[in-house]
Order: sequence, then structure tokens, then C-alpha cells
Amino acid sequence: MIRKSTIYVMISVAFLASCSTKKTIVIDYYSEKLCGGITEISNYIENSDEIKNYFKESNSENTKLNYEVTELVKEGICFPFLQSEVAKIIENKEKISLEQASRRLEIKFLSKPILTLNSRCLEKRKIIKPDVKIEYYYYPEYSLLTAEITKIKYSAEYGKGYLILAEITADNKIEFLKTTFWEE
Repeated sequence: MIRKSTIYVMISVAFLASCSTKKTIVIDYYSEKLCGGITEISNYIENSDEIKNYFKESNSENTKLNYEVTELVKEGICFPFLQSEVAKIIENKEKISLEQASRRLEIKFLSKPILTLNSRCLEKRKIIKPDVKIEYYYYPEYSLLTAEITKIKYSAEYGKGYLILAEITADNKIEFLKTTFWEE
């Protein structure tokens, strides 16, 4: 009896471990809505004095933020930073508890391989010594787009970043839901 239960436990652990691996799967995913949202957020980032001043050492008004952008978009959200905000959106739209909404996010995006979308909306930028890297996350079911802007470290220093959570409306415009800074 003990041996059977031990075998079942070992099989369950092996199954869960295989399900939670961080494999990346790339699929082609073109959406005008996604491309419109990325364009809007990219324009916001390029023109935001608040973001430029946060990442640049000097505070001059004409400081240009040099950035590289990841050409693939990750499906999902930026864990753990925006998990509670997205869970609240799901709670309101689906009329479920906040706990159920949080659990749904964890199951959907943390327990399976990472799905990466080749949207063809982004072109890889070759910048010599960029200041920041921008990564996008997209949650298609709720039209949520996240931009994670991370300072590229060239010396031993603490990391810092800026997150933008936005909803893409039916006319491909951006409605900002949350912006936040983070530091290590």
C-alpha cells in the first residue's frame, strides 16, 4: 500500500514539474489591435518626460531615451508586479472572486510553457549602448497590453524599471490602467 502511494506521489510530482517548465513556444500572431496598441505605447514612451527623467542621469528636457525592444511579445502579464491589478479586472468582468481571478492567472500563465507571439508589429532595434530594454506582454482575452521598461545595467548597480498596463479599446486606442516604477 505504501509503495503504491509513493509511486503516485512521484508520478504527480514529475507531471507537475514537467508542466511548470519555462519552455518558450513561438507562434505567429498578427493583430491590428495589438499592433495599434504597441504603436500607441511606444509613442508614449518616446515622448514621456517622466520616463526619460527616471532612466537618464541628466534631467535636460531634450534627453532622448535610447532603447532596444524585444521583437516578440509574451502572452500574459508581467508577474508578480501587475497580478493584483489584472485579477481585479477579471474579477469585475467575470463576476468571480478576487481569489479565483488570481488563481486563474497563475494557472493560465505560470503552470504552462511561455507562449511568445510573433506579431510582426515590432522590429528589432540595433542601438549602441541602449539605456533601457522594452518588453511587451499581451493578454488577448481582455485586450490588456503591458510594457515593461527595464534599465540596462553596464556596471554593478541596482536594477529599476517602469511598467505600463493598458487596455486596447475597440478603436485600437490605449486606455492607461496603471503605471508604476520599481527598483531592486
